[in-house]
Amino acid sequence: NGCFTGLRWRNDQATLAAVEALSAGQAAFQAKDLPKAITELEKALSFNPELFIAHYYLGKALLAKQDTAKGLEQLQLFVDKVGAGSSAEAIDAQRTIEAMRFQKVDALMKEKNWGEAIPLLKKR
Repeated sequence: NGCFTGLRWRNDQATLAAVEALSAGQAAFQAKDLPKAITELEKALSFNPELFIAHYYLGKALLAKQDTAKGLEQLQLFVDKVGAGSSAEAIDAQRTIEAMRFQKVDALMKEKNWGEAIPLLKKR
């Protein structure tokens, strides 16, 4: 049926576009062109939300740009999708999330902000 052929072609095109955007985003990240990396990685996810590795690189790019909340959100999405410890990237993402959480706890404890520090200490 020709109707399904067109649909399949669009899906193949979207997958190809997602992989191309992922590749461009990774290259931009390596070149420290953070705005381009973020744009390309977001584009990759818009073409194919199942391209989970894009969440990892997007998270790393956002953290490098000092957008901590969004960066950690992307890393957590990646870990949630692929499973903690399932790859070197998942291990790195989980370690980054934990390190940032402990930095926040440390800062809150120095401020004696126990109300916010204690729930973060209990979180695992």
